[in-house]
Amino acid sequence: MIAFKSALETTQEAVSLVCEQTGVTGQTSTIGMADPLAITGLILQVIETAGQVYRYCKEVQNADNEIRELFGELFALKAVLEQMSREKQGPLDIQDPKSAQAISSESFRHALLSANGVLKDILDDLMKRHIKGKSFIKQLGWPGKKEKLQDSIVQLERLKSYFILVMVNENSAMDKEVLSSINYLTDLGTLMRQDSQKDLRQKIREWICPFDVEVSHRKARSVCQAGTGSWFIDGPFQRWFRGQEESRLLYLEGKSGSGKTVLCASQKLIHVLGALLAQLSDRFPQTLDVLEPDFRKKSLPSPNTLLQILRSHARELKRLYIFVDAVNESDECEDILSTLLTLAESEYQIHVMVTSTAASVTLSKDDLLRAQMKPSSNQNDIQDFVNAQLETRPSLRYLPPHTKRDITSVLITKANGI
Repeated sequence: MIAFKSALETTQEAVSLVCEQTGVTGQTSTIGMADPLAITGLILQVIETAGQVYRYCKEVQNADNEIRELFGELFALKAVLEQMSREKQGPLDIQDPKSAQAISSESFRHALLSANGVLKDILDDLMKRHIKGKSFIKQLGWPGKKEKLQDSIVQLERLKSYFILVMVNENSAMDKEVLSSINYLTDLGTLMRQDSQKDLRQKIREWICPFDVEVSHRKARSVCQAGTGSWFIDGPFQRWFRGQEESRLLYLEGKSGSGKTVLCASQKLIHVLGALLAQLSDRFPQTLDVLEPDFRKKSLPSPNTLLQILRSHARELKRLYIFVDAVNESDECEDILSTLLTLAESEYQIHVMVTSTAASVTLSKDDLLRAQMKPSSNQNDIQDFVNAQLETRPSLRYLPPHTKRDITSVLITKANGI
């Protein structure tokens, strides 16, 4: 946070100075008054954008690198536009006819419109974040979607390069060749930044989720017997899944070995939340960016921090389903259940299902939709499983029918639901 404040302080003077020179204040927006096709109007818009960015970034966390880069492009663009404005307003006898022709061209008009659009997008994004409130801003930092900000920075960089070419006033063929090279290098730099960001996100993902949930999931599915579990799937699960029950927390209770499947035994609350966040990052990669400062310090974030990140991104989904298996096998079972209940009772459509071998001592009956796996519940499942084994295993498939019936009868009787 100290480095972030330092970066802001170095830009505060510059922002205040240009705002004073042009009459732009911290409370008044000049965008409505500025002509997007006038260089002077665009300069005012650049200054207003810089001021809004500064005011916003004072309230956020983890914005140091992005703010420096954005400020750099904004003030570089401002300097180029001011120079063009001076040349355009100079005496007619010393104006360069080629430069004047370039400034009045359709491509220059398009560039001004593009610059206006990019700056407006940045300001609109800041305005939306401001409306959401300071607490939301402080939780997420800058910004929720870094890719969009990086795209805006790249566009500003390209437009700045184009305006410089107009001032330099090389011949048209050279302009196109140089501009093509600039675009190529800019695209290459963008790809390198994206690859670097992707690698960093993968490292953060592995850091907060030190186990592969996909491997466990595939292993569980590989031993699943088709057609089993219909008593649960067609009953309590469907009511919970469709939102027909008041509680959004489904609690499946049963003896160990009764078919619930152990996927995440002996996990801490921080690892459970980390696993959920890692999977959510498949849909929202930028989710992990908020954890970059903690990752670099090798300091695991608090469970509350991860919980807030999960909730903030859940608002972007119509529904979110969370499954946590074998919660009783964790030393922090009750903390995990309490946290999952917090998610399920939030204002967002978060549905949580947990499995356990014992009833919770923390949650009341009113907190959850309870489904209990009794010996009588899965008797048909056991029979289907035994029959499948008798028909598919080479050593069993050719047994006499009466022997198969005896095996099935004994196993079902002795299984006691397991």
